[in-house]
Amino acid sequence: MPTDTHHTESPQVSVSDDEHRAKRSVVTPKQGTKGERTRERILDTALALFAQSGSNAVSLRSIAAKSGISHSGLLRYFMNKNALVLAAIEHRDILFIRTAGMPLDHFTGRSVTDDNAISLLLDAMRYNTQTPGTVAIFVKLSAEATAPDHPAHQYFERRYAILVDKLSGNFAQRTGATPDQAERMARQFIAFTDGIQIQWLLDPKATDMQSLALDYLHQLGVKTTDL
Repeated sequence: MPTDTHHTESPQVSVSDDEHRAKRSVVTPKQGTKGERTRERILDTALALFAQSGSNAVSLRSIAAKSGISHSGLLRYFMNKNALVLAAIEHRDILFIRTAGMPLDHFTGRSVTDDNAISLLLDAMRYNTQTPGTVAIFVKLSAEATAPDHPAHQYFERRYAILVDKLSGNFAQRTGATPDQAERMARQFIAFTDGIQIQWLLDPKATDMQSLALDYLHQLGVKTTDL
């Protein structure tokens, strides 16, 4: 998997010129066509390689070779590495959304609300336990993206801003906390969910992410009977 005070609409977050350029350098064929299937194969391959080595260490040529196409063929879909990295991260979110049966705009922030933010993160944990590769991708890419010049830097900034915003509203509703207290709780819970993923990758059998997340919510004073 990015993921970004208290309103049902997402905050207006500006998109960088780099991201605009990256999105313009992506070709998206019509759904169901051979071109669309090839594009998805490239993205699936990129995600798998990013999970193994991180995006910085993987070249476009190696992704093309693993995808069964030429380097020039890959460049027909993604004109540069930045475009492919951003598209791969968004593809990861879409894979989660499809599996969870959610609206396709769920992770853009338009459907993440004060009411569902906590349950959305718990749903993501349930999904992640079935797809460990996506956890490794998120952990590696989010760490790499802390560098200001990384192509996904602003993507993750926006993702965390939306999550803090909506989780704060959810915590305020469930606990009666003040806005400042609710924001602190939101940041603590996000830090917990990110950290527990690393422990789970190291030892899945000893780390029950969902159970531990519910325990942590109880410590924060959050009722979870409906989650």
